Amino acid sequence: MAMEIPYDKNVVRNAVGRLARLGDLYDARTDSFVGFSIFNEPLPENAVELIKTPAMDINFMNSENMLEKFEKLNIVPELRASIMANLVSLEGHGKYLESEAKNKKARKSMIYSIQTEVEKMIFTEDLNRHFALDALDLDFATHFVVGITWGANTVISLEENDYSGKEIRKNVNDDLNEELRKFVSRIYKPKETILAEYKSSYTIEMYGDILPTTNLPKTEEEAIEMLKKLPRLVQMANRGKGKPIMYALMPISVLDDYLNGTSTKEVILPLDKNVISNFTNFMSEIMESKLEISDLMYKLESHRYCVPDENLRKLAPLKLQVEKEEMKSRLEFKGLIIALRSGNDVTQAPLESDFMPDKIKSQLKQFDNLLICYDCKEALCFGFDGFFYCSCGRAPFAKFSFKCTDVRHGPQFVHFDARRLHRLLKEIPPLNELNVLILGVTGVGKSTWINAFLNYLAFPSLDAASKDELLSVTSTSFQLTDEDDKTHTIRFGQDENEVLEPGQSATQDVKAHLFPIGDTLLRLIDTPGIGDVRGVEQDKENFKKILKYLSSLKWLNGICILLKPNESRLNVLFEFCIKELLTHLHRSATNNVVFCFTHSRETFYKPGDTRQPLGELLRKNQIDLYLNKNTMYSMDNESFRFLCAANQGIEFRDSVKKSFCESWNISVEETNRLISHFKKLEAHIIDDTISLNDARQNIVCLTKPIADISKNIQQNLAIIKDKREMLSSTEANEKDLVKMLFVDIIKLETEPLNHPRTVCGAASCVEYHPAADGSVGAVEYVKHCHSHCGLTGVPVNIVGDARIQKCWAMNGTLNCTQCGCSWDQHLHITYVQIPVATKITVQDVETKISGKKSERQQIEEFISKLDEIREEQEDEQRKIIEMSVKLGRYLSKNAILAYNDVLGKYIDHLIEKEEQKVVVDGNDDVLRRLKSMRAMYEEEVKALITAMAQPNAEEMTFAEFKTHLVDLYALKHNGAQLQNAIESASSSGGEKKKNNYEKFHRPKNDGRGYGLHSAGRFESCVEMSQVVVTKTTNDGLVRKYTRWITSKIWK
Repeated sequence: MAMEIPYDKNVVRNAVGRLARLGDLYDARTDSFVGFSIFNEPLPENAVELIKTPAMDINFMNSENMLEKFEKLNIVPELRASIMANLVSLEGHGKYLESEAKNKKARKSMIYSIQTEVEKMIFTEDLNRHFALDALDLDFATHFVVGITWGANTVISLEENDYSGKEIRKNVNDDLNEELRKFVSRIYKPKETILAEYKSSYTIEMYGDILPTTNLPKTEEEAIEMLKKLPRLVQMANRGKGKPIMYALMPISVLDDYLNGTSTKEVILPLDKNVISNFTNFMSEIMESKLEISDLMYKLESHRYCVPDENLRKLAPLKLQVEKEEMKSRLEFKGLIIALRSGNDVTQAPLESDFMPDKIKSQLKQFDNLLICYDCKEALCFGFDGFFYCSCGRAPFAKFSFKCTDVRHGPQFVHFDARRLHRLLKEIPPLNELNVLILGVTGVGKSTWINAFLNYLAFPSLDAASKDELLSVTSTSFQLTDEDDKTHTIRFGQDENEVLEPGQSATQDVKAHLFPIGDTLLRLIDTPGIGDVRGVEQDKENFKKILKYLSSLKWLNGICILLKPNESRLNVLFEFCIKELLTHLHRSATNNVVFCFTHSRETFYKPGDTRQPLGELLRKNQIDLYLNKNTMYSMDNESFRFLCAANQGIEFRDSVKKSFCESWNISVEETNRLISHFKKLEAHIIDDTISLNDARQNIVCLTKPIADISKNIQQNLAIIKDKREMLSSTEANEKDLVKMLFVDIIKLETEPLNHPRTVCGAASCVEYHPAADGSVGAVEYVKHCHSHCGLTGVPVNIVGDARIQKCWAMNGTLNCTQCGCSWDQHLHITYVQIPVATKITVQDVETKISGKKSERQQIEEFISKLDEIREEQEDEQRKIIEMSVKLGRYLSKNAILAYNDVLGKYIDHLIEKEEQKVVVDGNDDVLRRLKSMRAMYEEEVKALITAMAQPNAEEMTFAEFKTHLVDLYALKHNGAQLQNAIESASSSGGEKKKNNYEKFHRPKNDGRGYGLHSAGRFESCVEMSQVVVTKTTNDGLVRKYTRWITSKIWK
């Protein structure tokens, strides 16, 4: 009969290689087995329950730090504390927890777990006689084993072999991850496949519970074979159970209560989780500091021939002392947790030492130095075009000579071996790029915000900024009235990309500003404002420029949408601008979008009235963007403008300065919070957004060709049907019918033009080509009034656009001088569709005719061929329509907004304003253009809605979309002409070459990390951290040990 005994006080501990049996005694205060059992004789078989739990799991490590090791191996928190306090002797796979990196080689690991069964103790009255009751009074044990989970854990680690002392490269980590994942798939491949794919670019280490003690795998082949054997090795151990991987422990006090009926006080108290977490973080920092020292020593040893011995002598005792402090901390923690678990009062002083992690890092900074130009005293930069750059200009790297600042290396400048230097320079890894796109409405203050943003990063307070030179990357201009009521125009910064005239949009083009900040390259991408004063057409052009520039990048970390905090109503302009921004972004970019509110001092540094209409807009359109602390940042441009004015001699009262000091402090906090937020986010892949906009453009572009070709297919089907009926019903002579064995198929061929052509669309100046059914099949513009028109800005295929009056053919009159028709009958075209009648014959029928078959048989075979052609045409028509639907599904699934449904209202708003102007000045050119744009917008929206009309259509990726487009071009009858039409439409009126560029702002020598000098056109700029100065003449010496800082630059 089973005993009623509670299990709620049981605890679990990982085996980590330790072996024990049911009933073995355990001291939870020290997390160790004491070597005795609670039973005085072996357990009977009926006292043990076996539950089969076959399972296998594979886990991949990411960062290889202590916390992740604990988590991925499922080490319980209490045991984590004991392991860190060196209370536990680790064996088997537990040895992995003791492994430490000796340098910064890339390292990745995989955990292969096998579980076989769970062994549980059954408490019955018959079991009582087996207990050693005197063990209940033992002081050196607190628990005993009542359950064992069996199986085996194995850890396999890969470490790169080729390490030259530089920081871990992301692609190396990715390669190791990929290799580990291949290990899993290769377990099931034949041996010869593994041999064929064998690589030796990494070292293999394995830790496991059932691995052999000698001859562990060293190669990929051996490791794969060992992984294959693991299930068999488990079956061979302990009668198929494997090795213990987890123990369930019951307090002895619980057993005592039920055997003797007495209530025993709890012997052990659990640790506070915060104690364990804090010490884990502390030990992780210690490990990181030890790694920094070890890696630095590795680098210095590798280049010992040109490194002073003093540096190594400094590091060796530093490493030894850190290891001593680590051991001391572990011992103190050991005593602390034993006392806490035993319920003793503990007063622990905070850990203090010169070798704490933060102090160790500060000591290592003495090894960081700069490469300085002898003439301009600027930090030297290297471009991957083979040149060094500084304020003096540029020169080939081989022309430079070097002198070490250590006097023991002498006063001479010495040339470095060019090939060796070139090899070192090629090994420079890139900085971590932080790419931030800045979008906003025209006039929101983007350019000033960027200037202010950088100064908030550079200067922690207004007082610090006032004592130094302000940073400027764009132009800032504003007017200010002083205490004497005098108006001053404050101008700060120079930028040819800015227009500072009243009434004009300030930023004219896309420009990215790049700043090396520590180990990060910050790229701020300034863009023209939405709602450009030059009109909706300019907004479209601006977005083309933005997307064109973004296509040169791989990812975006953040997208800042700048807003004023006092927009209290959801007006047309506000809604248009927000939706226009979101329309161009892929849905995956949602997590990277934040809203930054400028001029927020007037709204107490909060979003103000803007939050309510913004939230309403997002909710109404079901956009997964939530307004919270992580997505809203309130800054103030005014404190920066105040400092600009103060630097130019404008005086302010102390009370005014005090208020701006507070504004600066708050803006600094918000700026740092924003950068921290972006660093934590998963980057948005640019290709997703580019692909989305390409898909939208293709849907619009395909609309007319698909319509034309679909109509053509219908006409061809009608002709085929007529021929078939004619051949089937005619009673004419069979010899005459043989002559009818052909069919005329109308094909639309396109002839692209590389320039606009003015043609007349009046009935008297065009030629209509009839279709088989007598309807109008196609229109040919036969009157070319101006074959090579140089007039720009006229929309294509729009009859009667007002701007065509300026064409040479009109000669300033209302009628064309070439055809005599009114100007409003004319239009611009950039490609012409030419109807061509093609005779199709049936080659098989001709062959059979030559074989002297009967004429009637020939006619029947021809009819069969016509049926085949009809089926092919219908199938192609279905595929063309299906393609449009798939494109629409891709767009609707991946776009935040498929299209801007407020654009029509916004154009109507502009039309209304322009109509009021026309009443005054009588010039309706702009009005006509806006109305034409309104009609084009309706056609585009209609095309997009039609394409997205089937929500249950097949989903596809953008790569699949490209494949579908290729399939469409491969259609037998209509593919070539469809491809010709699409490519002609996309190339006609070719887009002007884009003139976007990036500007790199060089770091200053004061260590701030910013500068105002553009390094010119080169792909990568590098600040090299060396204890040398440089000069382009004489001879000198350079130390090979460096810490490289890089940044990527584009023209």
